[in-house]
Amino acid sequence: MPRAGYTQVRSAVIALALWVGSTTASAALAAACVGDCNGDGEVTVNELLVLVNITLDTAALSSCAVGDQNDDGQITVNEIIGGVNNALSACPGPPPGPLGVRRFTLNQARSPFQAALAPGLTFTVGGFQGQTNGQLEPAFLELDAGEPDAATGVATVNVTRASEFLVVNGSQPPVNLVLCLKPLVPVQAAGAVACNGNFSFGVGIAQNHHIGQLGVDGFTAEACTAGDGHIESPNQICAAGKVGEACRKNADCTTTTSTDDGACGLSASACTQGRAGACRADADCDIDPVAEDGVCGTPGPHPGVCNGPLRAGQLPGDSGPGALVLAPNDQFNLNGLPVKLRIQSSLPCVDPGDVPAMPFALTSGTARGTIENFSNDVGQTLNFELRGENFSCSDWQNPAGPGRLVLVAPALDQNPGGGDVVTGFTFSGH
Repeated sequence: MPRAGYTQVRSAVIALALWVGSTTASAALAAACVGDCNGDGEVTVNELLVLVNITLDTAALSSCAVGDQNDDGQITVNEIIGGVNNALSACPGPPPGPLGVRRFTLNQARSPFQAALAPGLTFTVGGFQGQTNGQLEPAFLELDAGEPDAATGVATVNVTRASEFLVVNGSQPPVNLVLCLKPLVPVQAAGAVACNGNFSFGVGIAQNHHIGQLGVDGFTAEACTAGDGHIESPNQICAAGKVGEACRKNADCTTTTSTDDGACGLSASACTQGRAGACRADADCDIDPVAEDGVCGTPGPHPGVCNGPLRAGQLPGDSGPGALVLAPNDQFNLNGLPVKLRIQSSLPCVDPGDVPAMPFALTSGTARGTIENFSNDVGQTLNFELRGENFSCSDWQNPAGPGRLVLVAPALDQNPGGGDVVTGFTFSGH
């Protein structure tokens, strides 16, 4: 819009805002109103001016995210007018009692599984579908929300039913994989919805690929453990003698031919190739020592590098009215949505068996994944961020109501072409 257009919009809205401020119609509003930046149930003149400043690029969208009604990343004239209207007539709030059941059906075209492969390079594997009894269907989660707390406006959300699997069929070149998520439902207190806003439901997950490297600059396995990290290829690395160097057997690690001070392998493991049994080094698994056909544990691409732990935390800022989170959270005694993840080469998804369950951290706010020292390139950082869409407490049971849940998570050394990847999950309703 030309600068003159901005000026006209600003003048018109200031006039409307001053008029609204002089009336008695700006009574308490439901927190879901467009323009209620602080979620206190009232749209004020100052909040309308914030919307104008966002339009003029003199204020950040985060200063009044609830003004972005259609979630397109900007404040339009229509949304400013909507804020003015909300200051003149109260918006409906959630009815008393439990919010009830929302059948949250995913729109496959708007629910992609993505992978950030490098800064500015994101690849979409495919969209989420459902599978039940071997048959594909629109994927769904059934969200049963209780009564919002009178003081906080927060309602607990149970996940009562779901598609047997949430599926992404990427079994076409260049990906050739099928992602199968099996939600372990029902689950009580899986999440919470903040009908009045005033809570931060943004989720950030970060991981450091390279805390240090064994044997380099005095870095030790004990230092890695102290940082809650783990060392890549622990059974292919010298633990004594030539500490940190690659090895197959203890002799590879001796410092001189006359000493016997070498030890290959940091910890006990199990043979993954060659003979069966316990091992500490690849040679322990050899069937034919000459062929060197044994492998102990799982080799990694960066032997001796200490990978840091996953660090999850809340992102700052009010996520706004209708913000929903399905994630473990001690503040609200939430359990999250446990799932089992399996990657296959083709459909249909099959029972993942003894694959351990993991709690998903889905949010309708912002999800951000960060890998420090990306792909073991010291100093390089990869950030990938997705933005969800809040739900409506006043229209909770509407199957076509708003709502988008997102999750972003780092995955070290998982790029089929080599290197790290940050994965992004989007569950978007119709």
